[in-house]
Amino acid sequence: MPARKRSNRVVKKTSQRKYVKYLIYGVLLLFVFILFRKFTVNKYYSGQDKLILSVQGKSGDISVIIFDLDDHEINKIILPGSLEVEAARNLGKFRLKNIWELGSQEGIGGGQLLTQTLTSYLKFPVYIWAGDEGLNFAGTNPLTCFKPVFSPFKTNLSVGDKLDLANFCMKVKNIDRSEIDLSHSTFLKKAKLADGEDGYQLVGLPAPKLYSNFNYHLLSGSEFKISVTDSSNNINSTRKAGEIIEIMGSKVSSVTKSGSVDAFCTIKSINLKAAELFAHTFGCDIKAGEVRNEKSIEIILGTKFPEVF
Repeated sequence: MPARKRSNRVVKKTSQRKYVKYLIYGVLLLFVFILFRKFTVNKYYSGQDKLILSVQGKSGDISVIIFDLDDHEINKIILPGSLEVEAARNLGKFRLKNIWELGSQEGIGGGQLLTQTLTSYLKFPVYIWAGDEGLNFAGTNPLTCFKPVFSPFKTNLSVGDKLDLANFCMKVKNIDRSEIDLSHSTFLKKAKLADGEDGYQLVGLPAPKLYSNFNYHLLSGSEFKISVTDSSNNINSTRKAGEIIEIMGSKVSSVTKSGSVDAFCTIKSINLKAAELFAHTFGCDIKAGEVRNEKSIEIILGTKFPEVF
């Protein structure tokens, strides 16, 4: 047999083996997905609206990834780790990359302090967090998307959340993905920080176009009447809460001052989906059924609210 024909046959067989190999991997992945999905529950992933994830990268940079489950988009905002921020819980000024470690040292939890700081300082309404492995949920390779499902890393995502995020990631086209690096924006400036080293400082709050990524479809598409009862004994509490609520896609329709209440915050609404968005973002309790109107939500801020935000 001529050498050229033998060579072509070898190449053809090799290609066939690779195809079979990938097919087997695909079938195994599908089998594992179905098996896992049958015995797992979701904590945050609902299959609707948006899921917003903050990720502490190994480089120190923080990525805030917005998974738009309705429009089938993945939008990533990158914050430099050397950005100087006011840590939540009145802990002072730190570089953003050090917030996770600070939270661990304070016994709060690194991921929790990170999300609270992003919400309080930058008005990014985010409550889901993950370590570096979480970046793969925004990957462009199907195998990369599923890697976090089988890798151990710190996160408050459930196994069910991971499976559904990986599945969603795999289906999103490259044209429906975007990435914004805020170190190249006009919102940040290079400066000498309090520790004497170079870094970034916030010049002003980002433009409405950037914040529109955080508008929940449920809130921006409906005319909710949100009333805030301020029992925090702090003049800034209502202002901060109102700014974050607006970025989430809604507005505060009324504010009532009340006597001090020794509590954090409470959400009253019969619309549980909307109530959960605010409860997760601020860390509030939910009292269902105490407000009769489907479009009415009452948020009660207690004296412990300004201790965090």
